[in-house]
Amino acid sequence: METLYAAEILQSLRRIIRSIDQHNKLLSKEYKMTIPQLVCLRQLAKEGDLTSGNLARMVFLSQATVTGILDRLEAKGFITRERSSADRRRVFVALTAEGLKLAEEMPWPLQERFARGLDSLTAQGQEQFDLMLKKLVEIMEASGSPCGTHDAMAQGAFQETAVSPDDAVFFESKKTER
Repeated sequence: METLYAAEILQSLRRIIRSIDQHNKLLSKEYKMTIPQLVCLRQLAKEGDLTSGNLARMVFLSQATVTGILDRLEAKGFITRERSSADRRRVFVALTAEGLKLAEEMPWPLQERFARGLDSLTAQGQEQFDLMLKKLVEIMEASGSPCGTHDAMAQGAFQETAVSPDDAVFFESKKTER
């Protein structure tokens, strides 16, 4: 039996996904890069030099996807890779001056608009909103789901497309700011 609000909630989710997709396409067009590339640049600007494995974990992308992203960012002159002198197996990724400038200039996808909307809520309202979204994630990631789980996504279900995990990155960064 379908719950009373299931259809309305799913319609709202579709509208959210559509809004994110449209916004991401505009950013991609403006910066001539995919959203995952922009997210990786922004994460490097925030954290400093990282290994590609650490970067992949922080942005919820597979190591293989991040390697492809880094290849393209390096070709555009936005990052450099340097092997560690202490451990030659480790390769650190760093932003170039041009990459840092771009990371500082570009907006986070939907972050500003979303943050303004959240600011209109009380602290208790924001906490309730956060708890409800977490519960929704649990429901959507239920085992046996055709979409898989968060673990599956972190292991590579997200590919380099206009729709990306930048919202997960946004929420993760908000969690660490508390």
